[in-house]
Amino acid sequence: NAEYMGHFRSQKLVKMSESDGISRLLKAEDDAAALIKRAQEDRIRRLREARSEADKANDDFRKSLQASLDNEMKTLSAGDTGFENQLRGQVDQESSEIEKGFNSNKKVVSELLMHYTTSVKLELSEAQREALLKPAA
Repeated sequence: NAEYMGHFRSQKLVKMSESDGISRLLKAEDDAAALIKRAQEDRIRRLREARSEADKANDDFRKSLQASLDNEMKTLSAGDTGFENQLRGQVDQESSEIEKGFNSNKKVVSELLMHYTTSVKLELSEAQREALLKPAA
């Protein structure tokens, strides 16, 4: 009878240990999924910030060019109007080319950013798995 009770306790401990291991593994998977989700969200946030900064830099550059043009036009306004018209046409053409280049590349850059944002590697290295499975100290 005592031998039977000892065997019963031993089996109960093994089952508890297996159950604990499974629950720890499930928790580690949940933790890894949360970590990946946070990484994706951070990446999207950083890309949005980068896009916003790039748009602001583009606007600042455009304003700078416009101010430079306006300043040059004021300087030349007392001079030959033929040269002024030629210069204005040249600036308008260059501005149009810059705008066209920006618009043609905007979609490609957006798609590239979305590709890198949505194609996050969902696998963990062996070292990362071990770190997640290690009990907290």
